[in-house]
Amino acid sequence: MKLLTLVVPSYNVEGFLRRCVERMLPAGEELDVLIVDDEQWAVQGMLDGVNWDVLGFDKVLTANSYAEAVNIIKNTYIDIMVSDIEMPGQSGLKLIEFVNEHSPNTECIILTCHDEFDYARTAVGLNCLEYLL
Repeated sequence: MKLLTLVVPSYNVEGFLRRCVERMLPAGEELDVLIVDDEQWAVQGMLDGVNWDVLGFDKVLTANSYAEAVNIIKNTYIDIMVSDIEMPGQSGLKLIEFVNEHSPNTECIILTCHDEFDYARTAVGLNCLEYLL
């Protein structure tokens, strides 16, 4: 079941992910996550800033573009996708549309510095789990 969008400060990403895992994960199982951002420093910050093993993630995959993310999603089941909104080529919102069509059980989270209401409204319309600023 997907929830309404919530704005959470980005410094609390690990706490938020912990709550997502607790809600989604039966005891003893692990989740796979995909981090999508065209800024490598943002991807590395997520990799370094979250204690993925402790949270119960088995695979932490990364992509730096819409095309890379689509390729991963076509070939690997992803439980949670964390994506930026603005990327060259296609946006994170277009990526969520793709995920909704091809992997409807994947939970999508937008992590961005863009606080524009239209982005948040579109994310809600796409059943995005969360919109983190």
